[in-house]
Amino acid sequence: MAINKKQLVIGLGVILVIAIIGGFIFLIKQDNTFHYSYVTVEKHSLSSEVTASGLVKPAERVDMAFERSGKIIFVGAQSGDKITAGEKLISLDVADLGSQIKQADGRIAEAQAQLDQLNALKRAQEQKLTELKNGARPEDVAVKQAELATAKQALKNAYSSAVNSINDAYAKADEVLNKNLDGIFTGEELNNPQLVFVTSNGQAKIDAESGRYLWINKLSSWRGLVDKADSTNYSEVDSLVMTTESKLNDLRGLLNNVTDCLSGTSGLDANMLAVNKTNVSVSRTNINLAYTSVNTQEQTISAQKLVVDRIVKELDLKLAGTLEQQVSAQAEQVKQAQDNINAQSARIAQMMAGKESLLIQLNKSILVAPFNGMVAERKANNGEFIAAGASAISVISGNNFEIEIGLPENEIGKVKLEDPAEVTLDAYGADKKFVAKVILIDPVASIINGRNGYRVKLQFNEVNDLIKGDMNANVKIYLAPKTEALALPKSAVIEQKGQYFVAKSAGQLQPIMVGSLSGDNFYEVISGLTEGEKVLDFSQK
Repeated sequence: MAINKKQLVIGLGVILVIAIIGGFIFLIKQDNTFHYSYVTVEKHSLSSEVTASGLVKPAERVDMAFERSGKIIFVGAQSGDKITAGEKLISLDVADLGSQIKQADGRIAEAQAQLDQLNALKRAQEQKLTELKNGARPEDVAVKQAELATAKQALKNAYSSAVNSINDAYAKADEVLNKNLDGIFTGEELNNPQLVFVTSNGQAKIDAESGRYLWINKLSSWRGLVDKADSTNYSEVDSLVMTTESKLNDLRGLLNNVTDCLSGTSGLDANMLAVNKTNVSVSRTNINLAYTSVNTQEQTISAQKLVVDRIVKELDLKLAGTLEQQVSAQAEQVKQAQDNINAQSARIAQMMAGKESLLIQLNKSILVAPFNGMVAERKANNGEFIAAGASAISVISGNNFEIEIGLPENEIGKVKLEDPAEVTLDAYGADKKFVAKVILIDPVASIINGRNGYRVKLQFNEVNDLIKGDMNANVKIYLAPKTEALALPKSAVIEQKGQYFVAKSAGQLQPIMVGSLSGDNFYEVISGLTEGEKVLDFSQK
């Protein structure tokens, strides 16, 4: 039978190994610096360990960012500072949000007052229904007539107040355009308003200048309507209220564009810039107040109209006498009153939702510490503008550190969760030892420190201020001892080029398969020997 080249090489290798080992035994026999005796293959408790190196890392690191853009007005922590959970770290300018929340509170309070009025109206309607069912009396008619006169006077007063609010709104708008913005635009008299400074916000510049141009004619046409306003002409006032609210909203847009232009301005000295910003801020506040005043009068008129309509119908019912149709109609009024209450309640709920949205934005303007720990890096500075999503600060958990190591395939199966470990840090030398335990073993291999392996995390058992992030760590993981394992001392095992042998006598070698070497220098015997067999034990004198 032919022998191929591979079989020949393997055979020669085995012969060579046997020859080398035989020669080794022969030399030992001739060298009295070694002695040998017999040792018995016995069951033994074997302990072993796995060593590796890695880096110390914080157990948790969070890069924090704002969900909205804005100007930073508060920085409460620097890199390296210790922090506590809930501590305010960085916040944005929320002046505009605060103003909007305050206005929302005012509108909610007004709407709630109107709801109270509607509830009172419903109670009156219910009382009227009871009266209709019981029949009307002359004195009831007189009372209702007096009530109607009072309600009509209240409606007249509301329209008069609305005209006053409209006049005040026009005056505030005129002051804004012809006084407060006077130092910001030039060329209005030539119907060609231009900003007096350079701004980096090109779109805001276009919108601001075109908006100011449109207001040259808007203001005069509005003035004509205001001058002709007659508080006794209710339909005319209703129309003028809507026109005024629309114009105030347009002016708000112009002021917002001017604000954006000033935020990116150049070419103005600091004093003039401060004056212009103040003028614009005051203008925005005044226009908001004017809008709120007009809107409040609009709501008051609407509510008072309902009161007048209700009393008119009630009086008509009293004068006409009680009929089944009247009772039915009054019951419908009660139902309508409830529908109005439901609609107003829904409006208040919508307002509350709007306020809640503002409060959420307010909360998004503050970054607070998510846990006790330390500032790893502060990237944002007071006074800077920061974009939404841009990292502002990075924080790490306090003294809760971990070690991350990589283990090869032939060792990962030996390690179990909760296995204890001894750790030394290069910064403090081998004499300073720390205790840790295995808390994570990745089930899938990955590239770790440039080599393929399995990621293992260990956690320090105790908090220690000596432990810092990114320190080099040397780890010795103590594996669970293997009891009742067949074993031989290392001195009885001969290793040659990855193969293991024992000598049953000076001239008799036997190959065996062994496991890992234990901490007390014993090999586990996997195969090749049975319990009770004796082999030569080579030990140095």
